Amino acid sequence: MENWQNIYNLSPGYLFSFNNSGILTRINSTLLAALGREHDEVVNKLKIEELLTPGTRIFFQTHLFPLIKMQGSAKELFLTLRAKDGSRVPALLNVLVEGNDEIFEVHCAGMEISNRNQFEKELFEAKTIAEKALQENEELARLKKELEQHHHLLEKQLREVSRFNYEHHQISKVLSHDLQEPLRKINMFISLIALQVGEGSPIYHNFAKIKKFTSRVRNLITSMQRFNSLDYEELNQTYVTINNIVRNAQQNAALNGTKLIFTGGDAIALHGDAPLLTSMFEEFFNNSVKFRQPERPLEITIIADLVLNNIFKHTENRYKYESFLRVRYSDNGSGFNKDYSKQIFELFKKLHPNDGLGIGLPYCKKIIELHNGSITVNSVEGRGTAFTILLPAAAVQVPAPSSAGVYS
Repeated sequence: MENWQNIYNLSPGYLFSFNNSGILTRINSTLLAALGREHDEVVNKLKIEELLTPGTRIFFQTHLFPLIKMQGSAKELFLTLRAKDGSRVPALLNVLVEGNDEIFEVHCAGMEISNRNQFEKELFEAKTIAEKALQENEELARLKKELEQHHHLLEKQLREVSRFNYEHHQISKVLSHDLQEPLRKINMFISLIALQVGEGSPIYHNFAKIKKFTSRVRNLITSMQRFNSLDYEELNQTYVTINNIVRNAQQNAALNGTKLIFTGGDAIALHGDAPLLTSMFEEFFNNSVKFRQPERPLEITIIADLVLNNIFKHTENRYKYESFLRVRYSDNGSGFNKDYSKQIFELFKKLHPNDGLGIGLPYCKKIIELHNGSITVNSVEGRGTAFTILLPAAAVQVPAPSSAGVYS
């Protein structure tokens, strides 16, 4: 018997009993400790209602106690007990009634659930995390499927690009040999026939025109070959300065009698292909000479400086500013209507039908874009043209002698 009482008292759960009058007849040490009370002040002295909070007491008297009497048992009853110091002791109880309708005893066994809200919160959070993980897995599966579709589309596009590059390469071969050789022979035979008929012949001038046209077609094919070759050009990039590029281009261009003013750019380095950049400026110089105003000396001004520019030109709401070399190239030539500002960079678009091949400026634009740069133009008819070129500046500074000055 003594062993049974020890087990009862030391049980980790709450154990107590009360009679049909509500008087507590038995209570274990675990519950007494939770309530902060002694055995002698509770057993056979206090009613169960005295250990309940006011709200729980009303609920017990009006609903729970009549239900227990009627059913003889109940499970998972939630009651809030009140400790001696007024603190709350929430408990979950199983109840069993022993006796008859008149005289009976109610035996209760339960456990503390003070951490119930915390457990429920943790369970809810765990459920939320699990549901979120499930949604993320579903989203991951959807994205994986989309990625596979994009891979298939990319593979198809790569095949198309490969086919296009192959055909483009074949066209370049035709331009470089299959068309050049017949034109060269036509030109040669026309020259021989012209010598045979002599300058006094009525048809001599016709042969001269044919020779002129074939030469123009050969030049066009050569220019097209040079333009197409940029697609296969592997840039030989080194650190160069714009003043050296301009000087080299000036030496190769026919700028006799031209006043060239160049300022800035001394220590601004470019990581670029020097021969291509030199060829680009040669095109600019030749273009200025071609469209100069006959009534006034040609004057070309080049100003180079360092600016910050957003590298995300084609992506909305993205900004990253890096250092760019800005080259402002202007001349006092014939200029053109500003409505044609975009057309001049299109292949074979010529503002003057009898001048040029319509390849020079598109060629320059392509070189600039190969260097991850950009070009814009502004022109006033009869007053001149101004190009603004932006090229990524290198992270290093290359010292150079001052290039500011006037060259003729």
